[in-house]
Amino acid sequence: GKALQDKTVRFDDRQSGQLVTFTPDITPQVARIVATRMREMPLPLRLSYYGRALRHEEQQQGKDREIFQAGVELYGLEGAEADAEMIAMAIESLQALGVEEFSVDIGQVEFSRGIMEQVDLPAEQLQQITSAISHKDSSGLKRLLSETDLPESVVAEILALPRLFGGCEVLDKAAAVVSSERSVKAIENLRRVLDVLEVYGLADHVTFDLGEMHGLDYHTGITFQGYLSGYGQAVCAGGRYDKLTAVYGYPVAATGFTFNLLNLLFALDKKLD
Repeated sequence: GKALQDKTVRFDDRQSGQLVTFTPDITPQVARIVATRMREMPLPLRLSYYGRALRHEEQQQGKDREIFQAGVELYGLEGAEADAEMIAMAIESLQALGVEEFSVDIGQVEFSRGIMEQVDLPAEQLQQITSAISHKDSSGLKRLLSETDLPESVVAEILALPRLFGGCEVLDKAAAVVSSERSVKAIENLRRVLDVLEVYGLADHVTFDLGEMHGLDYHTGITFQGYLSGYGQAVCAGGRYDKLTAVYGYPVAATGFTFNLLNLLFALDKKLD
């Protein structure tokens, strides 16, 4: 997808004259291995890995270009139970490290896609609107939407997106706003995930952000990011990506997450100071 292409580091190999690229994300590599080398294995598959990725990031964003990732992937299980299993594993991993003050922020890409599929605007204008939503810039978003001829009902749904974050009450607020069947199904999925996490006794650690627009291109449902109190960057991130292995001729449901180990170490070090 374009999001990963924009983050891919490329350079010319002087010896071979070929263009060399470094992977910006390990998950697509794991998907390729599952689809080409492991397709005869019985499902579900629960996999873990460690590796390095290199991403093109703007320097002013304050993000490291080299990323050390430790991740898990669950192939062959659909539904909220599998997504909740991954979120629970992320929470329990942080608990095992002795972290007490943290939250896992859950989104659902199908919720915003259900709203935005009603929008027919030029790509540049749409990108500006998406950016305003991501930055929770309600005033800027209102100004941008005033320059369109979108129906009032659609404008109202888009304007709600930056405000739909917080505790489980967000799900009720979201349900009252949207009309798209796609968005309604996304809320139902989130409710089921929350129900499972409540059974696990872990629901107190999660928040919701339905205006989150930063899911990678391959995400197809739940997304989540883990944050330690007092540290602004995510220490882990994941979600559902049911279409990734289909690129290699092996369509199978999948969900998982990775820890950004440098962010995790910096966050833990800051907690100790």
